[in-house]
Amino acid sequence: MKLIARSMRPGHITATVLAAGAVAGILSLQAQDKKETKKTAINEEEATKKWMEAATPGAAHKLLDAWAGSWELSCKMWMAPGAPPMESGGTATAAWILEGRFMEMNFKTTMMGMPFEGRAITGYNNIRKTYQSFWVDNMGTAMTISSGKVSDDGKTFTHEAKMDDPMTGKMDNTYRFIERVVSKDEIHQEIHDLSLGKDSKMMETTYKRKK
Repeated sequence: MKLIARSMRPGHITATVLAAGAVAGILSLQAQDKKETKKTAINEEEATKKWMEAATPGAAHKLLDAWAGSWELSCKMWMAPGAPPMESGGTATAAWILEGRFMEMNFKTTMMGMPFEGRAITGYNNIRKTYQSFWVDNMGTAMTISSGKVSDDGKTFTHEAKMDDPMTGKMDNTYRFIERVVSKDEIHQEIHDLSLGKDSKMMETTYKRKK
């Protein structure tokens, strides 16, 4: 051992130590890479599972099945608190889209003597645990997005949304939509402008299933 030590110059000793350290470092990195790969695989598996859970329709979606079908409408609309309502009839059809994830409704009636047509897409957001609905119609260029919940018995849906009033120019009025499933053949809907206080109801619609 003494002969070997004498025959090695200081530079050789340093190089040998560095080489040994490098090898140890590479082995350590390889071991770490294996751990990281395993960890990443587990995280990807968990992430995929959560994604699938979020994307899969469940019992909350099934409650929206009450809307599926063809309907006859009876509508009342109040232009001002205390004023007599304008009344009209109409039709609506609703069906599941995107493999049971969303209920799409086409709504037709008359409003202020003019044809009125609207479309709604409603679903349940598994991540936020809330119902969400998207509405557009032919009497405006605004898109209304509402969110809400259902009662414990699964019969009353309550949504709220911020909407702008084109007649007064007031922005971000809070509107409440209340939909009550009376039976498999009848649904009542109310729309309230909460800025109006106790006389907040501005529209009421009764849906009766076509025979």
